[in-house]
Amino acid sequence: MIAELRNDTYIAFLSVEVQGKELQIDSRPSDAIAIALRVKALIFVSAQVLAESQGRAVQPDRAEQTRGAL
Repeated sequence: MIAELRNDTYIAFLSVEVQGKELQIDSRPSDAIAIALRVKALIFVSAQVLAESQGRAVQPDRAEQTRGAL
């Protein structure tokens, strides 16, 4: 779940079921999306995040900027 946009930073968590209990684990959005894709899980984005992010360009993080320079 991409749950929040705070100071131009996306906040996410993983929702997993362990022994019949649902747990929410804080996660970087990129990691949460990567895991969801690997296990073919649904990816949710809150309506608030979609509304707040309209028209915003996604900025690469420092690791992506470094990879691009190589």
